[in-house]
Amino acid sequence: DRPSWLEKLLCRRLRASSAANTLDPTVVSEPKVLLIP
Repeated sequence: DRPSWLEKLLCRRLRASSAANTLDPTVVSEPKVLLIP
């Protein structure tokens, strides 16, 4: 079983990827957050 923080990280990464694909400006700071478990 994966830890819950990893599940959240993967979800955030997926949303960030989707937002980046639509050039959503709110995703700019996302990569920094993704590095923190």
